[in-house]
Amino acid sequence: MSVPSSPPSILVGNPQGDLESIFYNAINKAEQDFGRQPDLIIVVLKTSSIPVYRAVKQALEIGHGIASQVMLAEKVFKDRGQPQYLANISMKVNVKLGGKNWTVNQPLFQQSRWMLIGGDVSSPSPSALKLDPPPPSTAALCATIDRDCTCESASSGGRCNAPLLLLKADPNM
Repeated sequence: MSVPSSPPSILVGNPQGDLESIFYNAINKAEQDFGRQPDLIIVVLKTSSIPVYRAVKQALEIGHGIASQVMLAEKVFKDRGQPQYLANISMKVNVKLGGKNWTVNQPLFQQSRWMLIGGDVSSPSPSALKLDPPPPSTAALCATIDRDCTCESASSGGRCNAPLLLLKADPNM
């Protein structure tokens, strides 16, 4: 990855407007300025919005194959907690651009190939189980897929027999 010497463009748009058009313009501007698509687009939102967050991820990561990082302006510019917030964002961006924030440095892992697997089941609270219909349990599996045990792949499922999903995991993974 090369880092250009000139700063990237900053585009301002209405998140309640046509996000696809905003991203199209941002991608075109990067291609004009640097001769290729951006590796990452950072979106700073004035307020938290799950629908806008989902639309950003859908448009950029799924639609264009471009990594994105959503940040909240109130946390970026707030004195209290800002260093920790920006450090966490920096680690996320590092991984999204192909970096590694940590490695497993144990002789056991250096001798041969390993896969670390984690699994969890989240079940509804007792009060939620009284709802009709009750919310589903959710099961998730995560496993490393590289020699350094830093790159993961994950799978999750809802509305299923969550403990059974974990039991059905392939023992030869």
